[in-house]
Amino acid sequence: QAVVLQSELLLKVEKAARRNRGVIDTFQGDHVLISFNAVTTAASHQSKAAHTSLQLIASLRENQPKDYRGVTIGIATGEALAGNMGCEGLKRFCMVGNIYNQAAILERLCKRSNVDTLASASATQGMSFDTATQAVEIAMLPGLSHPVVCSTIMGQKTGENDEWMYEMKKNEEGDPCRAVNAAMEKYAAGDVTAAKSMLANLDTSTFVGARQLTKMVEAG
Repeated sequence: QAVVLQSELLLKVEKAARRNRGVIDTFQGDHVLISFNAVTTAASHQSKAAHTSLQLIASLRENQPKDYRGVTIGIATGEALAGNMGCEGLKRFCMVGNIYNQAAILERLCKRSNVDTLASASATQGMSFDTATQAVEIAMLPGLSHPVVCSTIMGQKTGENDEWMYEMKKNEEGDPCRAVNAAMEKYAAGDVTAAKSMLANLDTSTFVGARQLTKMVEAG
């Protein structure tokens, strides 16, 4: 049963990754590493990673909601060394860099926030033009000098015309998570007073980010 489930999971992962120009670099058990814009060129690779995660989670929930419960995804972006590495008797394609460790940490932090996905601050910024996110964590990631706000992916933004600058501004103004994200940014910057004031106007039953921020504020 475990082997069948792993095969079905990998098939869904590979399908979602290939649809968004992602490449599966390696897998071990149910742990899969996907790269974007490393092996093959992928413009807006942060967004493509986000779309892959959305499509994969949707596919798992639709077809096997019980067997695949608990699948979590971490997304990070930055520079990495990629290529065939190893020694004469053992060589394979792999990636080396802080972003691999960042993605691994983000994936583990998903369970603490009770979310499916977590993206680093730089990844969130890179996908912001077409992907809605909600800030839910503040974490110290490898290679960074200070804690950063990490966000879960809510869905793809939509527009009714092709004027992308107009659509980007309209999406930003209509983003229901905008206040949560701003409050989390204030707290991460050390402005606890402003974060508390903004938090008072947020519905903790609706926004997981508001619930997480409440815990942070109460913990001091």
